[in-house]
Amino acid sequence: MSKRPYDFLLSEKEPFQYIEKARIMMKDGFLTAMRGKEGMQIIAPSSLMFLMLGAGTSITQEAAIFCAQNDLQLSFAKGGSNIHTIWMSGRYPNPVSLINQITKIEKNRLAYGKSLLIYRFHLLKRLTKENYHQIQALTNINEILLYEARWAKSIYREFAIKYKVEFTRNTNSDHTDYINERLNILNNALYSLVTAICYAVHLSPSIAILHGETRRGGLAFDLADLMKTKIIFDLAFNSEEVKTTKLMHNFANKLKENNQENLKLLLNICLSLASEEDNLLDLLKVSEL
Repeated sequence: MSKRPYDFLLSEKEPFQYIEKARIMMKDGFLTAMRGKEGMQIIAPSSLMFLMLGAGTSITQEAAIFCAQNDLQLSFAKGGSNIHTIWMSGRYPNPVSLINQITKIEKNRLAYGKSLLIYRFHLLKRLTKENYHQIQALTNINEILLYEARWAKSIYREFAIKYKVEFTRNTNSDHTDYINERLNILNNALYSLVTAICYAVHLSPSIAILHGETRRGGLAFDLADLMKTKIIFDLAFNSEEVKTTKLMHNFANKLKENNQENLKLLLNICLSLASEEDNLLDLLKVSEL
C-alpha cells in the first residue's frame, strides 16, 4: 500500500538501506535482495526512506514498479563514479500545491537563501558577527553562491590539514582517490535522503532557492548542503580503510545522532516549504550575536 501524504515516521529504523552484490526482485509478493549462497533478505518499504543500490546490484522491472507504488525511492551508486538517480513515484502531486510552492519560494528566494547559508554556519558553530553581516549584505543569488563556494574551498583545506592529506575536489575520481570517491557516494546518499523527504511531504525537490536553475534537484542540493560538512566530511577524510557497506552504516549512524535532530530539521524545513504558511525564516532564525 502506498504511504499516505506526510507519512514520514522517525524511529529506530534505518533511514535508508545500502545493498551491493545482489539482485533486487519480487518473490512471493515480497521485495527481496537475493545474494547467492547468502540467501534471501526481505526489504520492508514502509520502514525505509530510500534504497541505495551499490556495485554489482541489479533490480528487476517488477521490483522497481513495486518500489514506485510504495513510494520507496531508489538511488544508484556504482564504483568510483557515483550517479545520483532517483525513481519518481507514479503518484502526481497536486498541481495547485506545486504552483503555490513555486510562487512562495520564488517570492522569498533571496531571504531563504541567506537564511540557509547563515543557518549552515550556525549548525557548525562558526557563525560570527562578521559573516552574519556579510551574508545579510549580499544582494542576489549569484553573490550568495560565490560566497558559499569560497567558504566551501576553505572547509576542504581545513579538513585536508586536519587529516594531513593532499586534496583537490574532483567529482570524477577513481578508486585510487578514496576521499573524492567517498565524498561522491556520501553526497549522493544525502541528496537521495533529502529528495525522499521532499517527496514524502509532496514538495518538489527541483524548486530552486540557491541551486537548481541549470539542473534538476536544486532544493535537494540546497538542503543537503546544510548537513554536508557536519555529517559526511569526517567520514570522507578519515584514512581508515572501510568498505562501502561499512561507510554507509557509519553515515546512517551519523543521521541518527542526538535523537535524529538532523533528520527532524530537514523534515521541518520541507514541511514548512510545502505548506501554505510562510514560517521558514522563523524556523531558521538564529539568536542575535
